[in-house]
Amino acid sequence: MKEIWQFLLVLLAAIVFAFALVYWMVRDDAIDKRMYVSQVLLSPETIEKLSNREVEGGKQRPSEYLIESIQYTHFDETTKKWDSKPIDIAAYERFYRQIEHDRGVIDPSESVLQSFLSTNGAKLQLYMKHFSPLVREGKTELFQTVQFNSEKDAYRINLHVEEKQMEWVYFSHPDVEKVF
Repeated sequence: MKEIWQFLLVLLAAIVFAFALVYWMVRDDAIDKRMYVSQVLLSPETIEKLSNREVEGGKQRPSEYLIESIQYTHFDETTKKWDSKPIDIAAYERFYRQIEHDRGVIDPSESVLQSFLSTNGAKLQLYMKHFSPLVREGKTELFQTVQFNSEKDAYRINLHVEEKQMEWVYFSHPDVEKVF
């Protein structure tokens, strides 16, 4: 009889351990989804590296990506027109340093999601050009977008994923556009 109780105790301990392990894995996975901006958005240092095609000795790399431009587009309330302006690396770096430690929101509220549907939301876009030995002049393509909500207290950054559907990571930051 004592052996049966010992067996049941070991079985119960194994079940409790298994539930604890599953809880830890699910909890840990949810925390990983709260990415920092620095894990999603290109850093100014990376942009500096991607802005120069030259390598040591004056030779060009055979295939590479090059940051073509950074554009800030917003709706000007006074002129009632969209205004787009290039952003230099210094302004981008100020913006990046302001938000780099922001953490993503796992489940943004419905009101936050709706605030991005406004037609007056501004955006910051990074354009990249790809060069290869087969193509002399690279094609400029949109690489990354930071979209600001209409209330200017939240923003989202698109992720590059295998599927064609665009995925976003959402962040909250008061007066996020004040750099521009």
